[in-house]
Amino acid sequence: MNLLAAVDGIDHVFALGDRLAIYAKSLRKNIEKTNNLGDMDTNDLFIEILRAIDKRLWFLEAHLQTSFQNQDRADQT
Repeated sequence: MNLLAAVDGIDHVFALGDRLAIYAKSLRKNIEKTNNLGDMDTNDLFIEILRAIDKRLWFLEAHLQTSFQNQDRADQT
C-alpha cells in the first residue's frame, strides 16, 4: 500500500497495521537472535516491546473487522 495515498481513516489503519506487522516480525527475529546469543536482558526488552506491538496490532485488526461488519450491515439496509 502506498502510504502517501492513505488519506481516509480505514486506509490509514490498514497502513499502520502493515507497518506494525513488519515491526513485530523484526522483533521476533531479534528475540530469537538475542536468545541464541544468551543476551537475556536485551531479549527481555524485545519481548516487552513485542507484547505492546502485538496488543496494538490486535486492536487495529479488531477495529478493521468491526468497521467491515458495520459496513456490511449498512450495505444490506
